Amino acid sequence: LMGLLVPFDSKESHLKVSIAPNPSSNETQLTIQEGDVIQKIDILSTDGIVVYSVSPNVLMNTYTLDLGQLETGIYQVIVEGNASVYSNKCLVAK
Repeated sequence: LMGLLVPFDSKESHLKVSIAPNPSSNETQLTIQEGDVIQKIDILSTDGIVVYSVSPNVLMNTYTLDLGQLETGIYQVIVEGNASVYSNKCLVAK
């Protein structure tokens, strides 16, 4: 799935993020355009509880998420970059 980051301030930053594979049963890759820093990744359950959180805060364009500990279901993935926040759904299927 592809999505656009929505700026949370006045900067015009539109960063493309992909989540693949989606759905996933174990690991999935977040890929963003080069040059941005993934500051924080949160995965929320449908009731809004953070079930996975990591702050890599390094210059990278690919990050592997280990979803193996999550139950089957739909989750919200929130990625915070330098000046933008990306949000999309991820399906965990076992």
